[in-house]
Formats: sequence, C-alpha cells, structure tokens
Amino acid sequence: MPPIIVSLTQEMARVHALIPRLDPVRRSEAQAALRFAETYLAMNSYEGMMESLDDLREFTLDPKKAETVK
Repeated sequence: MPPIIVSLTQEMARVHALIPRLDPVRRSEAQAALRFAETYLAMNSYEGMMESLDDLREFTLDPKKAETVK
C-alpha cells in the first residue's frame, strides 16, 4: 500500500476517535474533513489525499477547551 494511503487512514482513525471530545463547531469541521478524505481516497486522488492529510493533522485537543466525555 502506498505510504500516502497508510498515513491518511491513520490520521482518519485518529481524528475519528477525537470527534466525541471536540466542541460542536470543531466536531462538524472534523466530520467534513473526514468526508473529504474518504472521497479523495475513493477517487485515488494523490493531491486530494495530501490536502486531506494536512487538514486532518490540524485537529488536536486543546486541553482547555476539550469537553469531558462521561
């Protein structure tokens, strides 16, 4: 499997796991970024996958703003 696909699927899994802990606005943005990543992956678009990879890497938890999941 090409390295871009491996990296993209790993980032997709990481962001998917973060979604419940993000604030509502960031959650919506993360879901949209995941949809774009899935689309580019299905289209086998290298440029799209690179762009999606960069977009997904921007999603992190801010400890001050993260919601607590109980």
